[in-house]
Amino acid sequence: MPLTPEWQNRIQRWQDVLWQCCYLPLDKIVLSGHTTFEHLSPEQALQREFIPIQPGAAWGRIWEYGWFRGAVTLPPQAGGKRIVLRALQGFESLVWMDGKVAGSFGPAHKEITLTPCGRPGEHYEFLMEAYAGHPVVVAGGPTPFGVPKPSETWAFNGGLNESTFGIWLEEVYQLAVDFTTLHELRDGLDPLSLRVAEVDRGLMDATLIVDVELPVQAELVGSLDHTRSK
Repeated sequence: MPLTPEWQNRIQRWQDVLWQCCYLPLDKIVLSGHTTFEHLSPEQALQREFIPIQPGAAWGRIWEYGWFRGAVTLPPQAGGKRIVLRALQGFESLVWMDGKVAGSFGPAHKEITLTPCGRPGEHYEFLMEAYAGHPVVVAGGPTPFGVPKPSETWAFNGGLNESTFGIWLEEVYQLAVDFTTLHELRDGLDPLSLRVAEVDRGLMDATLIVDVELPVQAELVGSLDHTRSK
């Protein structure tokens, strides 16, 4: 039997919240930076003046680059935990840690691991080059002679995002991946098939077992053991 609208809504809500629970922020990061239309190397960018910038500050014109830097010192709560950085700026950005490329941010990459096992007092400094974006032609069929083709701006134009660091919960992430995979799989199968009925039962059971409103690091992670036993 196909899922009722109530169950469809419940399963979608659980999926959305599971992805939010993968990351537990510990603190905000104050960034300083400058913007330019020039193509700079990290060495050249570091020679420019970096001014403290508050989240929401305007930047992100078409073709513009933003250079930002920040620092993280791990608190006691980070001890023994996988610590990640969330600092996406612009449409995409590249991050250097201690002079070496540490990773990138983009639509599909929201975290960079600082350490797989945090030690309180550890200090990290990073430099980031962010790109605001550029206009692109949108495919939409032919246009009459002399009429400009429609375009869509990919420029960020959203101001400075809030940057944070925090604890990455791998167990919750793996459950979110499994939950989403099953949810998307069942939508591509015959809704009256036995396989879809089994998938639906598993998804419904998961929403009854995993209480996403529990404290993330304690009871929520512990409740995942019950889903593994099903």
